[in-house]
Amino acid sequence: MTKSGQFELHDETGMKKTKGYFCSTLHLIVLAIVVVILLIVVGCMAYFLPDRPCKPPTSNGVVGEPTTTSPEEEWNGRLPRNLIPRIYHIYLKPYLLEEDVGPDTRLFTFDGQVKINMTCDVATDVITLHSKNITILSYELVDDVGNAVAVADVTYEDRYDFVHFHLDMVLEEGRSYELVIDYLGELLEGNTGFYRNSYEERGETRWYAASQMEATHARKALPCFDEPDLKAVFHTQIEHRADMAALTNGIEETEFETQDGWVKTAYRATPVMSNYLLAFVVGYFNYTEQYSDRGVRYRVWSRPEKIEATRYGLDIGVNMTTYFESYFNISFDLPKQDMIATSVGGAMENWGLIIYVESYLLFDNKIDSAEDKQGVTTVVAHELAHQWTGNLVTCAWWNDIWLNEGITTYLADLGIDSAKPTWRIHEQFPIVYETVFKTDARVTSRPVRPPPVDTPDEISELFEDISYYKGAQITRMLRNMLGEEVFMSGIRHYLNRHKMDVVVTDNLWAAFTEVDKGIGDNDVKKIMDTWTLQMGFPVVDMRRINDHQVNASQERFLVDHDAEADDKYGDLGYLWYIYLTYTQKTGANFEMPLSTWIQKEPWALVELSPSMGNEDWYLANVKQSGFFRVDYDDENWARLGKQLIDDHTLSMNSAMSQARQSVVFVNGARVKCLIRGCRPHNDGSRTPTPWTFTPQSTIPRTTTL
Repeated sequence: MTKSGQFELHDETGMKKTKGYFCSTLHLIVLAIVVVILLIVVGCMAYFLPDRPCKPPTSNGVVGEPTTTSPEEEWNGRLPRNLIPRIYHIYLKPYLLEEDVGPDTRLFTFDGQVKINMTCDVATDVITLHSKNITILSYELVDDVGNAVAVADVTYEDRYDFVHFHLDMVLEEGRSYELVIDYLGELLEGNTGFYRNSYEERGETRWYAASQMEATHARKALPCFDEPDLKAVFHTQIEHRADMAALTNGIEETEFETQDGWVKTAYRATPVMSNYLLAFVVGYFNYTEQYSDRGVRYRVWSRPEKIEATRYGLDIGVNMTTYFESYFNISFDLPKQDMIATSVGGAMENWGLIIYVESYLLFDNKIDSAEDKQGVTTVVAHELAHQWTGNLVTCAWWNDIWLNEGITTYLADLGIDSAKPTWRIHEQFPIVYETVFKTDARVTSRPVRPPPVDTPDEISELFEDISYYKGAQITRMLRNMLGEEVFMSGIRHYLNRHKMDVVVTDNLWAAFTEVDKGIGDNDVKKIMDTWTLQMGFPVVDMRRINDHQVNASQERFLVDHDAEADDKYGDLGYLWYIYLTYTQKTGANFEMPLSTWIQKEPWALVELSPSMGNEDWYLANVKQSGFFRVDYDDENWARLGKQLIDDHTLSMNSAMSQARQSVVFVNGARVKCLIRGCRPHNDGSRTPTPWTFTPQSTIPRTTTL
């Protein structure tokens, strides 16, 4: 039911006078002093006590009280799995202008209604949802034949953002129910939930409403099951001013004018997806448009004065989507893709409506640099790759977020390499992601896949370098290990098997293991567990023992050897399965190097090529294809240094990247990594040389990519 848009304010101002009571002057003075003291105390309490969100009335008119929990109590903030959402019907009406609401308190609020169709998997008499900063006005529950189910009470657990609907009867396993909630929300200024922000146009402030639901903010836009594995279909209606654009995940289907001159737009249903991919934007935005060969409509939106800067993002967006459709062999699942530039945030891959901060989407060739262009290309590629790795197939819980972010970060580079081959983005990969080596070389790091996390703060902390950039590095390492054909087949198998569903890391390993049968026969889980379930990475120490053999030992690489180790994550002995590529001076081959395995053991004997000469250098981890460092004996370092002086065009960035770590520590032992007598060449070449090193990447880095 649509609300009227007015708050009901109750103001009791009458005072009943009594007769026949008299007191002395002294009594009056004492009474006056007591009243003044009480007023001061109450005023101080009102000033210093924190504000509390409004609590809606329960069905019997009594305000539901929040359940209190001690900070020391165990976290129990996961939703019960007795009810599974299937379909949401959402209605929103945001108020962004004073003229729309008059002189009342409705400015920067929104009316909302949500109908949640759900299936009962386990009999229960309580419905638990997430809800935050929302005032519930009314609610109604019916069963699958239309019979009303009475709600006896509503209570809240603020610690978990829970609202509990306590029922008069037990819901039956296997049956469907629909809960209808009318509510009010506040468009807080910021960039989480359903929020408001603004831009300036010709000296005038233009307000808009937009959303950022990942990771735990959908609950600020509507009461819902706000966990990634509880996927559902979403139908949305937005009522908005006729002169404003209104966007959501689905393409618009119908619109009609309401009695107050606004427009109510209904949108086509989404695919089955997680709540955090919901998106809404309402405001004054214009667009440019293009259609793909398959007839998918692409629009890039911006504030009116920036519309010309949308054209590059539009072109590269269509190009990237076409590439990923081909690479994954799965068509984009929606009839339209909107991308919009706003004034705040980062970039968020909402299915069908990607929201960017302006600098990540807009490019003006007249004023922006080549570096800006690469930045826009990188972010757009990342968000469009997400439409498959993240949206179509989603991590079941946030400790597997690397499945969304790490894989996508690497696949985006494949898309860029296809669209912009002259950029040679694959050659920049080891340089760009050098910073994550520094992060992971400290005892304060964490595994790519840590144990399950609980609180919203813990979840937010996972959106950082380890998930994005170490995740990308080990994905690249896996591709080099399996080969491009097996890797691509494995990704396709993984996406097809789990589309519209949720996954854990083992699902990915199983897909690769299956497609590798009869080819490499790798046990991918056994290998990759050593790279995802323990923090850090190894340094491989290579010592030549004769002309054709090298003793290779592995130890954890550390830069802060004196720091106290944090063992809360556990480890696998800090040993890894290492796919080691290598080449040598005689017959050097950097495109198809030799390879061998170092097992999960402290050391291994590596057989070099029989063609290797006595004075030859050898180089391991060619093109830094593995996520580890290599150290050599002094003699081999000297030979590598001489090679760089004699012929610097050889692609030996792996050796040089390691050489920059001039002194490192491995479990407290000092290790020298110096190339003696080596100087960089300066011949004016624009080709990246082994000395190229850019710790601060040109690629934008944000926790909301």
